[in-house]
Amino acid sequence: MLVDQNAGDPNSVYAENSSYNWIYAVASEIEHHYGATPDDWKPNLDTHFSPVTVQKPKQTIERKIFQKIFHGINLGNSIRFKYDANYFKYCDLVGSISDFYYALYNVFISIAMIRDVPENNKHGKNISIYHNTKNILPYPFNIVSEFDPTTWNGKNLINKNNFKCVLPELLSTTNNSFGYINGTYSGTLLDKTYSQDIVHGYLIGTLEYYIGAQREELEATLKRPLNGRLQSDKDLLNQKLIKLKINFMNCLYRYRTKAHYRDFSFLTYKYVDADKKTNNTMNIEFYDFMARIIEFATCATIIHAKQRIGKTTVKAYLDDFTNKFKDQIPTGSDYWNRLI
Repeated sequence: MLVDQNAGDPNSVYAENSSYNWIYAVASEIEHHYGATPDDWKPNLDTHFSPVTVQKPKQTIERKIFQKIFHGINLGNSIRFKYDANYFKYCDLVGSISDFYYALYNVFISIAMIRDVPENNKHGKNISIYHNTKNILPYPFNIVSEFDPTTWNGKNLINKNNFKCVLPELLSTTNNSFGYINGTYSGTLLDKTYSQDIVHGYLIGTLEYYIGAQREELEATLKRPLNGRLQSDKDLLNQKLIKLKINFMNCLYRYRTKAHYRDFSFLTYKYVDADKKTNNTMNIEFYDFMARIIEFATCATIIHAKQRIGKTTVKAYLDDFTNKFKDQIPTGSDYWNRLI
């Protein structure tokens, strides 16, 4: 029928589990390291961004920066209000994931714009821009996987084992995970053992995805399959892979595209696999996790803006936004005003 694992479709149960668990893990890592609410996050983020000095942008229009931030706030609110209203429908999942992606995309791009890196009109270029600003951000938004030349002999075809994964809040990482991302969990806070492994594992999985994409792109250019036994072919691909850098935004982009393309049917179509496991096991907490991640990212962006642009300017924009949208903001939910 529409979804058939025996015909080559991915296991719908695992597709849904991994979609849920990555969001669950990122939200849990935020809570493990910074607390559960904006009031918890503020002192930690104030400390994190304290080294940032005032330097107003010279090329970027301030209004454009705050338009991006408010774009993120509004999309985050759309998910938060669904959670508050206990509204959860499987047909709404992919649309909500899209809102989640673009909320984070906009608030992260605003950080680059504050630092006079203009927004690019090509979506993919903005993901590359994020790599230059990731170190400013708090964990887990600063995770990265980069090529490690000390692991390569200069001839072999580069693979994931030639990359190092850097998760700044973890003492050590490897290029392997326990695969907890496909598990089934309950509760509103995932144990740190699982959340760390899932965040790490998704970074590795995204790295492998991009390695494969680089190979497919090269083969399309060559108009033939790559011959892994020819050193000249290996050299061509290695030149590309050496430059490969994977960050949180790459993970987020892969997550959104999987939901929209590969996993769309698997997130909405009820399915029982060969082991008698079923999908359609998500719950309303998924919306809370997405909203919480957006709210944390927004808090980080606003506090960074406060340090970089100045408290007075940021407060003026926040006041304007709050006053113009006050009829759409439930009393007490304007968390951004508590950051100044």
